[in-house]
Amino acid sequence: MDIFQPLKILESLDADEGLEAGHTDCPVRIFRGSGTPAVRCIFLFRRGYLYDRHNLEHSFLFNLLDKAHPRLSAEVFQEQLEDLGCLLSVSAGAGFSEVRMEGTSENMRAWLEAAGELFRGYHVRPEELNLQATLVERQIAQALARPATRVSYEARAWKFGPNIPGASVPQPEDAHTMTAEALENLWKAAYPSTLMAVVLAGDIPEVFSTEWLHLPKPKKDADTLQPVLQAQHDEGHEIRVVLPRAQQASLRWLQRFPRIGDMEQYSRLRVALTLLGGFFGSRLMRKIREKEGLTYGIQASLNQHLEYHFLEIATEVDISRAPEALDLVNQTLKEMSHRPPSAEELEEVKNFMAGRIIAAYDGAMSRADRWLHRYTLGWTSDMERAYLKHLPQVTPEDIMKVSDTFFQPEKFTLIRSVTEE
Repeated sequence: MDIFQPLKILESLDADEGLEAGHTDCPVRIFRGSGTPAVRCIFLFRRGYLYDRHNLEHSFLFNLLDKAHPRLSAEVFQEQLEDLGCLLSVSAGAGFSEVRMEGTSENMRAWLEAAGELFRGYHVRPEELNLQATLVERQIAQALARPATRVSYEARAWKFGPNIPGASVPQPEDAHTMTAEALENLWKAAYPSTLMAVVLAGDIPEVFSTEWLHLPKPKKDADTLQPVLQAQHDEGHEIRVVLPRAQQASLRWLQRFPRIGDMEQYSRLRVALTLLGGFFGSRLMRKIREKEGLTYGIQASLNQHLEYHFLEIATEVDISRAPEALDLVNQTLKEMSHRPPSAEELEEVKNFMAGRIIAAYDGAMSRADRWLHRYTLGWTSDMERAYLKHLPQVTPEDIMKVSDTFFQPEKFTLIRSVTEE
């Protein structure tokens, strides 16, 4: 059986583009699906890498809006939405952030209009601010005790520059310096002015109107539309984070390169990366976890941006065995360019990838998420179809060739936690 037959069918589909709705200042896409009364509405905003829980101001905003903190969000917005059968959450990725609302189609107009009120302004009350400060103080203290968190600060500064919000390390006492005015001004600057797209999926009423969304008019200045990179990216550099009492070591390998527009080359890299560390049966997992027992998990990923990509390998190990883990990872990277995958190994990787891609098209909400993924990367539907076309054709020789380009240890910057200089 050809495991990629479903992908060949998807190559010819245009359904994942959704329906274009109305004439607004940003794209509005609708993905209708039957069988459920649920509706999902996603507001996509630019500059999401700034809206990170490691940044003090945005940690406050996250907590105020996120359903994970009901004592706070119920005071502000969630209580009103829950009465309408709707939940709201906030998430952030590299370059973009999302506000997601999920509810029933019956009350869709009411909760979208409530969202419009949120975008028009945000008032922080003193009791909310005091409760927030206590919560954020505890979050920061807990985060700073973890080597992975401290290393993530260094990784963020390496990627985007040391001066962006979220690159400097906050202290617990900083939580009590936040003011309501600062939060309200941050909201005005961060959300309405950088709205990029709106996506609706599920049981969308036929009478839906974009007027229900009350969309703010986005600014068109360069600052809100494209993140500015301030970082220098030297190959083969090592950055050490000193944590004297740490019992675990957090290890990150990072490499930056220009965005790959050639879908044939991109498909080869994706297969090679999955083989290296993209699933539970990857070479890194088998060597570092299963054979040596050094870690619970290790993964290799591709962080994709509009103009550039980051390769990243991440794991945590006992501090005393960190040198051993470093050697094994570098050894595995080198092996990728001269030890081709067996037929069974390559089939396992392609099986895994085929299943993930097919799941990404399963239902209206999955197709909506897939469209958003392409939109944030600047992909066209033709590029998506080209990727699906080339994926099954990747050979062991292709994997060795692309590994020789991207997986050489000396091309990575290593960021690690240590107990002393």
